[in-house]
Amino acid sequence: MNKSKEMRKTILYLTFILVFLASCGNKRQTINVKNSAIPKGWVMVQFTINKTGIVESPVVIDSDPKGIFDKEAIQAILKYKFKPRYKKGKAVEVKSTQIIYFKLAE
Repeated sequence: MNKSKEMRKTILYLTFILVFLASCGNKRQTINVKNSAIPKGWVMVQFTINKTGIVESPVVIDSDPKGIFDKEAIQAILKYKFKPRYKKGKAVEVKSTQIIYFKLAE
């Protein structure tokens, strides 16, 4: 398998893991990968949590390495579900930022 195919396969695997971890809320996440074709890295995503706790308008604001995990991070963050914020008894929209870490397994 060439490196491009290995990378795609690993990214699909990471997407599955991110979806599984989506229920962890706003905690730091590290994902271990057993494939040296994918470097370690992270993606910082900014998004809005609407009045019902659904993620809207995610945007990658930084990542390292650039562009490698961005798409998967966006796909994963869109599956997150949060408890809505309340101010004076009413649900309100809030901006939030999540960093998702990717790390090679040893």
